[in-house]
Amino acid sequence: MKLHIKSYNGDPTTLPYKEHVPGAIPFIEFDVKEMRKFILTRGSILIILLCPYIVIHAKNLGLDMELGLLYSILAIFPRELIRALCFKEDVTIYINKKKLSLFVHGTESMSKSRFIMMNLLPIFILGVIPFILFVFLPQYTFFGLFGLVYIASGVGGYYNVINAIKQMPKGAKTYYHLMQSYWYLPI
Repeated sequence: MKLHIKSYNGDPTTLPYKEHVPGAIPFIEFDVKEMRKFILTRGSILIILLCPYIVIHAKNLGLDMELGLLYSILAIFPRELIRALCFKEDVTIYINKKKLSLFVHGTESMSKSRFIMMNLLPIFILGVIPFILFVFLPQYTFFGLFGLVYIASGVGGYYNVINAIKQMPKGAKTYYHLMQSYWYLPI
């Protein structure tokens, strides 16, 4: 894997892409407005469901809570780095300074299972593991908040996984073309 870090101006046509594989089918996805609404509502639901657990069981709500929230924001780059590690070829972490966002983009084809792993691995490492640590060690509220934010912020990844499971048949591969995921059956 060769990692690049570049600035992104918000124009998807500036992203690298490969020619479409014959017979490739675009994922059926929400448009941008529907996606924002999906992510905000589902992420909020996860926070509402998990936050009471933290409040009830936390031993240190003060500084740990603030640090957990702060570090979850600072861990956005490591999240994208974890996703980038799932690529075997060239991959780029793009930084959109206007929207203060990061995303990973590569043009290689990958299996359904690797695509699912790429979307879930950061959530597991940065969300589930810290939250489980908090469950067993409630004095570390920091881990609870940090994990909660990452579990909730993974809604876009969950959406990609659901699309892959529902839309990709067994043996299919997927790739990014601009800002859209496509799948195909290799010959």
